[in-house]
Amino acid sequence: AFTLRLWQLPSLPPGLWYDEAYNALDAIWMAETGDLKPFVVGNNGREVLWHFLLIPAIRLFGQTAFSVRFVGGLAGMLSIPVMYRFALALAGPFVRNRNEARWFAVAAAGWLAVSWWHLQNSRSGYRPILLPLLLMLSLYFYWLVWQSVFRQQKGWVRNAVLAGFFLGLSQYSYLPARLAPLIFGGLAVIWSILIVRQVAGSEKRHRLVHWWVATGVVVVISAMVFIPLGIFFWQNPEAFSSRTADVAFSPDTPGETAAHLLEAAGLFLGAGHELYRHHLPDGRRAMLGWLEIPLFWIGLVILLFPRRLKQAETQLILLGFFVMWLPAMLASPPVHSLRPIGLLPFYYLIVTVGM
Repeated sequence: AFTLRLWQLPSLPPGLWYDEAYNALDAIWMAETGDLKPFVVGNNGREVLWHFLLIPAIRLFGQTAFSVRFVGGLAGMLSIPVMYRFALALAGPFVRNRNEARWFAVAAAGWLAVSWWHLQNSRSGYRPILLPLLLMLSLYFYWLVWQSVFRQQKGWVRNAVLAGFFLGLSQYSYLPARLAPLIFGGLAVIWSILIVRQVAGSEKRHRLVHWWVATGVVVVISAMVFIPLGIFFWQNPEAFSSRTADVAFSPDTPGETAAHLLEAAGLFLGAGHELYRHHLPDGRRAMLGWLEIPLFWIGLVILLFPRRLKQAETQLILLGFFVMWLPAMLASPPVHSLRPIGLLPFYYLIVTVGM
């Protein structure tokens, strides 16, 4: 992961793309003026966590292509050990013992480490690479909260605070993060149903209250982190919707809708992104590897078995996958290197189940 993401980073891919340079210029302007807004409106509008991270990188390495891309390389590298911990936490139903769980986690992290899609975003100066990292961290700690409540263990407060912090922080990373609360809301409801079905007697009410108090802590902390950005959107409502309006898919007939959804599904059948900046110069390369695609479909079928759907781990993986796929299905074109990048952790968990 380290070598693939940093080797010849300034020159591969060759040249800074317009958007990469625009981000760097904004970061330099912020550092020089001290005007640290929670959102920048130029170049279609962008969340600012990326720019805040660029400022120390540029100060450390100078105004160079390496400093612009180093933040993405670092985020990409950090995603690998986080993916290991995330997969290890969710491995239980798919393995027989702790040793197999470790190998499951190694495999999931390994898939992400060599993923072309994740790699080419790690080697570019674009903010979407932050989303998988922050999404995994927030859901990892939310999973620990669930485990503490369901098993009546201590330590849920710290994990709830961390889950809320990373969920709130994700809103400053990339636009599709706005859908992340749907994952948490869906899990809160689904896991409440699990408590109702699996806990007997008077203990049921106690655990339900405990679960919703813990979820409330997550909501409050994430809302507190989101406040600066929320105030900005309140004062500048056009900034909230301008980019989504530009790329939204607006079908005129049911046939167009069906064709669009089929094209979106092509991502998992070998489709690629046609723009040069998200590609190799020899044409439209598939974003997903030929070896992993059949394993993905095998894993998806396994997870859709009725007995699997009753498991909390499966529910988290599938809900995260479909919610983070929505930005691609609701936009045009539906196969894109950036918009659905949040589904990568869930996709490689499904691939690992299939393997």
